[in-house]
Amino acid sequence: MRFDVSFDFYANHEPDSLYGVIADIQWDTTLFAFDSAELNSEFTGATINSEPGRYQFGWVTAISPDPDSFMVRLNLMTKDVPGDYEISGSFDINEIPDPFVDVKTGTIAEGSSTGEDGQGITRPYIDIYPNPANPEFSVLVGLPEPAPLSVKMYDLLGRHIKTFADGTVVDVVSFRQNTTELASGVYVITVESLDFTITTTVTVIK
Repeated sequence: MRFDVSFDFYANHEPDSLYGVIADIQWDTTLFAFDSAELNSEFTGATINSEPGRYQFGWVTAISPDPDSFMVRLNLMTKDVPGDYEISGSFDINEIPDPFVDVKTGTIAEGSSTGEDGQGITRPYIDIYPNPANPEFSVLVGLPEPAPLSVKMYDLLGRHIKTFADGTVVDVVSFRQNTTELASGVYVITVESLDFTITTTVTVIK
């Protein structure tokens, strides 16, 4: 079951200065598994560490006279284990002595399918992480309720590359793809189930 949590940080800094920020998010691996992360797109950044229970990302900001906003949105998957959770997030900026720290707490009830906002899966979704990808990527698909699912990958010429699922009845499922067998470029991932089709892309880099 999907669980989303966001951390936001606003930084005041010296005008027209170039500086770096590191986000460090940690969670209990007995309750959650990492799926993907969404981050500010306007800054140059890169994942610097991703391991069970921890995700770190670094930004190098543009030169700007204004305060900047940084955001990390983690997409986690619950392990269907009830219990109290604590997810901590910190932002360390090279011009500020003390890191900004925030902690999200709550309880996962037995049989619960809701995330931090109290809403379950209300519409189909597809997430790909990492993207761009090397040496592998994961495809996560979620449906509001179990239904037959088709997940396929094509190149930009429309040639079929791989079938991940074809008629499998699921609600949430993930697939992994090793990129060593793929050429660099953009690939199309298509998800079909009942009366909808979702299409997205993944970029493979070598």
